Amino acid sequence: MTGKVELIRHISLEELDELIKNERDSKVLRKLSFIRLLYKGESIIKACDLIGICRKTGYNYLHRWNDEGFEGLLSKCRYNKGKSKLTDEQKDILKKILSEKDFWTSNEVQKIIKDKFNVEYSQRHICRILKSFGMKYAKSYIKDKRRPDNAEEILKKT
Repeated sequence: MTGKVELIRHISLEELDELIKNERDSKVLRKLSFIRLLYKGESIIKACDLIGICRKTGYNYLHRWNDEGFEGLLSKCRYNKGKSKLTDEQKDILKKILSEKDFWTSNEVQKIIKDKFNVEYSQRHICRILKSFGMKYAKSYIKDKRRPDNAEEILKKT
């Protein structure tokens, strides 16, 4: 990173020490310790070395501290659910369509969603949608073309 980034002192050193003392999340504690080193006058490079992080991470911590203060250092879940492409009403309609027939292939469901709602999902996500509907997902049963129509009757006779 080029250029010098100044530390914004949102809180006093004593308040920062109190936050460190009460913090239970080890990731947030590491970030607070980094900021404390900066409060004490250490350079960003030296603070990164002492904490054991790379410079880019140190600058990220500093920018988040400057922008949002303590809240910026809190661990944010990066895997939170995004907004669904299908609305709840559309999912209800899809569920009604799927209830009309006992067996569907994931390709058929994918085509229905594309045609009816103009939304594209991967095969993997189609499986997730079907599972959320309480439907089972399995490999399709292959029917042998050589099997006679009355195979069960023949089996019972033997």
